Amino acid sequence: MESSEAKPIEKMSVQLKSQEGEIFNVPHRIIKCATNVIYAMKTFQVQGPFPLPGISSNVLHKIIAWADYHKDDPEPMETDSSEDEEYEVVSWDAKFLNVDSTTMSEIKMGARCLGIEGLQRVCEALTKTVKKKKT
Repeated sequence: MESSEAKPIEKMSVQLKSQEGEIFNVPHRIIKCATNVIYAMKTFQVQGPFPLPGISSNVLHKIIAWADYHKDDPEPMETDSSEDEEYEVVSWDAKFLNVDSTTMSEIKMGARCLGIEGLQRVCEALTKTVKKKKT
């Protein structure tokens, strides 16, 4: 392929493949927060579909919907914060991620696999909140 035909990465869609084999076409502007996927695209020119054998279609759909809602958010800043530091969860996230503990664990694992730090932080904060309420 000639370089003049290559699309800039920002204009591309990314294909993600769930453990069931379902393909999700996700615009770059939505999935840009998935640092592991973007790294593979830029570094290895991987075009996809990216196989995600540990992420179900239902969980992947939830992750993509979260990324779509937050697509215009600034990138999270790297911090040296301790595990005990509280992370403020916006009400939309709390409502959207009001799921059972198994699903929350699957979303958190999927976010870690994809490199979506913001979603990982939200899941961890919500999990801590639930644990505090139980004690």
